[in-house]
Amino acid sequence: MKADSDHGRTRDERSIGELIGDVTGDLALLFRQEVELAKAEMKQEVGAAGRAAALFGAATLAGLLAAALLSAALVFGLAGVVPPGWAALIVAVLWAVVGYVLYAGGRARLARRRR
Repeated sequence: MKADSDHGRTRDERSIGELIGDVTGDLALLFRQEVELAKAEMKQEVGAAGRAAALFGAATLAGLLAAALLSAALVFGLAGVVPPGWAALIVAVLWAVVGYVLYAGGRARLARRRR
């Protein structure tokens, strides 16, 4: 039999109330440790998600810059054939059509998800 250092009695001689108290204390400690572990894991996941979001943001910015420069190049290219004002209008209409097609596709996909 092991001696219980808290009460000077063997474990077999402890009351049920003391044993339940020990179990309750152990469960509370386990719960606190699990909560701390979950917090640490969440912090790590949030950090990784933040870094990924920053990369997506940078990729979006690079894509927008590329689209703007390609649009300007298209305007200058068309300006050799038609007046510059018309060239800019043609490119703007082209972008409006692309925007509408993307909008309609997204709207249709959203409508299918709602059904």
